[in-house]
Amino acid sequence: MANKVDQEVLKVFKSKHASEILKQLNRERKNEKKYCDITIQVSGHDFSVHKCVLGTFSDFYGKMFTTEMKEKYETKAKIENVSLKIMEKILDFVYTAEIEVTFDDVYDLLAAADYMQVPHIKDFCSAFLMRFLDFTNCLSARVYAKRYNCDKLGAKAKKVLKKNFEAVLEREEFLQMAFPDLKDVLQLKRKAALEDKVFLTVLDWIKQDEKERQEYFPNLFDFILLQNLSKPVVEKALSEEMLLKYPDCYELLVRCAEDDLPDYYRGIEPGGIASNYGNLIS
Repeated sequence: MANKVDQEVLKVFKSKHASEILKQLNRERKNEKKYCDITIQVSGHDFSVHKCVLGTFSDFYGKMFTTEMKEKYETKAKIENVSLKIMEKILDFVYTAEIEVTFDDVYDLLAAADYMQVPHIKDFCSAFLMRFLDFTNCLSARVYAKRYNCDKLGAKAKKVLKKNFEAVLEREEFLQMAFPDLKDVLQLKRKAALEDKVFLTVLDWIKQDEKERQEYFPNLFDFILLQNLSKPVVEKALSEEMLLKYPDCYELLVRCAEDDLPDYYRGIEPGGIASNYGNLIS
């Protein structure tokens, strides 16, 4: 009986004061600022905050305020690489546990959350992107997922990309990709029937900025499955002046046109992909 009474009594002392304290501190930092002990400066704007709150919530700030950095002893810390709007959102989240994620700012929020080591916001951004993934945004989502180590987002973006590979090839975004990201996409398995389009799109990618990009052609060429190219596409490629700068690639295309590829380019089952000089991934 005593145990039961003790348990009932304990229930009386449950309180929401922890969240209420944060709400009060949030109001206080935006108004009187009596208890704020550091100012975060972003793009010339000052945010008054509490070291104990921000340092506990973010490892980035925790290290800044406790290790032998100048910010440990100063009352103002200047933050680069984060916009005013994004910083305001993140600080509001620190104190309220609520944040609005939109298409307009999701990538900026993700980058800032990674920079400031706020895993909760990274998770929210990842979940938001996963909810709306389709062929129109899977490329950018995959790039950001790899950059900021969002494994679940990366896996789903890869799945959507493989399912909609042809549609993705037609998007302008594909031609704007950075070389490492394009190379990464070309390593994915794809249908043999798409190889003509893949090769022509790679050529178009180079022509977008030929002076800067043509040096990447031999590397990208390694991921083109020559045995799956049609003769009209090969003949069109051979007419490209750029190919003359890379005799090894040119010679292989000539042999492809003459149906005289080396044996190691043959014997791949339809839909099964292997790089000419490396390995493609599933």
